[in-house]
Amino acid sequence: AVESLPELTQSLTSAGSSLACFTSRQIDTMINSVQEMRQEKTRKEDKECIAIVKLLNEEDIAAKKFQTEVNEAQSRIERTIFAARETALVKLQMKAQTDSMVMP
Repeated sequence: AVESLPELTQSLTSAGSSLACFTSRQIDTMINSVQEMRQEKTRKEDKECIAIVKLLNEEDIAAKKFQTEVNEAQSRIERTIFAARETALVKLQMKAQTDSMVMP
């Protein structure tokens, strides 16, 4: 829909008249309002990001604690196995000595 030049001129004049009724102060107020809304949105997003980072840090700490517990349990198991082997070896040596004493 191509407008004729007079219609286009009339539309632009009407738009200009509408804008002209706003004072410079009103325009500044609108700009400030938009900036405040953007800043508030940014603050909200920042808070959400900080909350997510805190949760991730807590999860990381919990995971590290769990890994430490797993490592400690694994270490205890390894010590228990080593002690059981040592005990079995000593018993076998004692049995071998007893058997060699009994059998001439």
